[in-house]
Amino acid sequence: PSIRLAAEGFPIYPELVNAIKSEKDILATDPELKALFLRDNGTEREAGENLAQKDLALTFKEFQAKGQKAWTNGQTGKKFIQFQKSNKGLITL
Repeated sequence: PSIRLAAEGFPIYPELVNAIKSEKDILATDPELKALFLRDNGTEREAGENLAQKDLALTFKEFQAKGQKAWTNGQTGKKFIQFQKSNKGLITL
């Protein structure tokens, strides 16, 4: 069910709209968050709009298929380590 919900999305609820509005400036600085929570023109999404997370669905599918090896031998782990390196994180493979 989590894979389906992430892939197909859900209607944005009013509390999430308020959170997006209050954090819009922060969301706009990160390309991935901006693409997820804001429209292409940078405006906030509204209640009732569909919010799908295709990348999250792919992550869930990888964990379903590989279990914890998704961290050490999968795309999820590689992307996580790449993010750590590009942001001067401390976590390594």
